[in-house]
Amino acid sequence: FRPNGNTTQHLTDEELTEGDPEAFAREIVQAMDLNGDERISYGEFMAYILGRRKHEVRLHLYDLTGGVAEGISPWLLGQRVEGIWHTGTVVFGKEYHYSRDAVHGDPGQTAFGKPTREIHLGYTLWRKDEFHRFISQELKPIFQRDTYDVVCNNCNHFTDHVCGFLLGK
Repeated sequence: FRPNGNTTQHLTDEELTEGDPEAFAREIVQAMDLNGDERISYGEFMAYILGRRKHEVRLHLYDLTGGVAEGISPWLLGQRVEGIWHTGTVVFGKEYHYSRDAVHGDPGQTAFGKPTREIHLGYTLWRKDEFHRFISQELKPIFQRDTYDVVCNNCNHFTDHVCGFLLGK
């Protein structure tokens, strides 16, 4: 079998006889390796054998001030603030964020425009349906229009919960 994204394909007879064994081994390790150390733990191996596939998790950061905060913050706050940040989590081909309601859309094409920064956070073995169930059952009661608070319950808190679920940290 050869890993192929979220599926596994059978190797052809030609691939079995003419393939590069080292390249194939690297491909298998890359498909199973979650933390990028080029080693496969027993847990990673078992997850792969049981049909779990890794999905990249990225953080999108948007400076809501468009760069203005960095210039004026020393005068207003007495210290330099790089930006006032909105965050979204990108996984399963969508960007999930909270802005009065928990929503998702195409990555980098939300109402906040293009992200100021993108950060690779790691990989998750959760499936999309499990993640959506977590959002519906656990996060929707906490993150809704009536509970939004710019300081205490905002997009960054939502992103923290999402990343905690997806990455375990």
